[in-house]
Amino acid sequence: MRPHLSRELSTIFVEKNMQDYRLKAIDSNKGIYRWYEIKQAPDLLGGWSLIISYGRIGRKGRTKVMSFHSLEEKDKFLQNVLKKRLSSERRIGCNFATRGRKEELFPSSLGK
Repeated sequence: MRPHLSRELSTIFVEKNMQDYRLKAIDSNKGIYRWYEIKQAPDLLGGWSLIISYGRIGRKGRTKVMSFHSLEEKDKFLQNVLKKRLSSERRIGCNFATRGRKEELFPSSLGK
């Protein structure tokens, strides 16, 4: 039997319009082929979780789960992670990119 989210939690999830992020950093001249994925979800204790997976394209990669007590705390951390990944040229040799526009990555609820 699979556990089900309560109606209240699933409503919160839908109302907040949670967005998953998939980023790639590719530079064949430098041998850079990386992916980075962030998923967001409410947890069963009333907090929020970010599931962050990353690795080399074509490989399994690693996954971390970060828990937050409030939506604001999660959003602030998410904003910092996205800014870091979208300006990673100095660290890894090229920036991560996404298919969406950059404005979509930083909705007004996250600040600028």
